[in-house]
Amino acid sequence: MDDLIEFLNARYADEERIANAAAAFPYDFPGDSPWERARATANIINGKLRAMAPHEMVAVFADPARVLADIAAKRAILARHDAVDDSLHYVYCAWCSTPSAGAYQPWPCPDLRDLAQPYASHPDFLEQWRVAVS
Repeated sequence: MDDLIEFLNARYADEERIANAAAAFPYDFPGDSPWERARATANIINGKLRAMAPHEMVAVFADPARVLADIAAKRAILARHDAVDDSLHYVYCAWCSTPSAGAYQPWPCPDLRDLAQPYASHPDFLEQWRVAVS
């Protein structure tokens, strides 16, 4: 797989399947999911909101609704960053480039490569997508 958009869409589809399966899982009662239990711990004690511990926050971030919203936002970013192949066989990012000013951002642009970094350990990840850490 050498197309970054295809690679990212495949990862997002995997995550979407997992989030939908978690949302559909028949927990014993409403509010018994790990993310609902963690959210419930951020309750009000003696009139003050109790801060959540980091391990509780992680469970809230796994809320399927949050995961699905995150995937939708990332797909919207992908849609804006189309590759444009001009007549000179130069491929550039439609979103990051300003052809009228002669400014072209090679594709895949840094934004797309940034989106790929969480998947750097995936076997289909290509080194050319890696972003140098400074």
